Amino acid sequence: MSSLKLLFWISSLFISNLLFAQDCTISTSYEQHSCSSFTFFEENEIVLQWTVNGQFYESGWSIDFDAGEAETYEICGYYETVDCPEGPFACDTLVITEDCIERNCDFEVDINQASCAVYELTAAGQELLDWYINDVFQVTSAEFNFSPNAAGTYAICAVNEGCPPETNFCETFVITEDCIERNCDFEVDINQASCAVYELTAAGQELLDWFVNDVFQVTSAEFNFSPNAAGTYAVCAVNEGCPPETNFCDTLVITEECFETVNVDRTLQEDEITVQPTITKSDFNIHGLSGNYTIHIISQNGKIVFQKTVNATLETNCDISDLPSGLYYISISNTDNKLTRI
Repeated sequence: MSSLKLLFWISSLFISNLLFAQDCTISTSYEQHSCSSFTFFEENEIVLQWTVNGQFYESGWSIDFDAGEAETYEICGYYETVDCPEGPFACDTLVITEDCIERNCDFEVDINQASCAVYELTAAGQELLDWYINDVFQVTSAEFNFSPNAAGTYAICAVNEGCPPETNFCETFVITEDCIERNCDFEVDINQASCAVYELTAAGQELLDWFVNDVFQVTSAEFNFSPNAAGTYAVCAVNEGCPPETNFCDTLVITEECFETVNVDRTLQEDEITVQPTITKSDFNIHGLSGNYTIHIISQNGKIVFQKTVNATLETNCDISDLPSGLYYISISNTDNKLTRI
């Protein structure tokens, strides 16, 4: 009878150990992002202690490792517990060559979608890369503009000559028939005729839908925008049926100054007032003023960017060295704004 109890106790202890003993195995892998950039991870998301050439590196179920020098690296992951006192180890060996480091094989490509079928690709920090479309060489350059004239699927690759294949950049672009047929790629030329008058023309387009602050205005190839009140206006040209990202939109700010009544006094107009020089990088002088006046400098979009009130006698100097390059209007008014000359 006692023999049966002993056998039962031993069997129970054995089953208990099977149920609660920890599995002392780990499985590690890595992904190679470039010639010298890797991510190591434990496939079952077990948190490990990671070492590089025997030195502690980082804890976690995954880590990123970037080799800064040409060398052989042994990357190991391990953990130690009561049930696994020896700690399971898993190691991988990386050989980073001088070619990889010297050739700067790690690079990124910035993509700007200018329109439905126009992409601008720039390799950051690279002077010369080989660009391919569907494995056909195109050009060696730091930038590549991709604008197909037919619908299709295009694999664009940037290759750093002499670097491992895994460091290349590749991206797939799908251009649809709608994009090509609708001629969705267009530009809008803007001519500012005056402070509050803009002439907009869509190059190469016959009919576009024009909107101001999301309100439809007209269907035409050209649109003259001349509001009768100050405000901020979002002017958009829409090619009907094309993707939204191909639309043209610009924000125009019309100021109150554009609508102020200018009363031109003949006496002020006949004064011998001159501005010298009219092309300058720093300052200019106004000659011929006498009395109290306010001088405004106005940008092409109607914004006052400089103001000065003077009691002028013969010559007044204005320092505009802080203004950006451009064309400006000079407004000279007496103190009550009744007499103005531009």
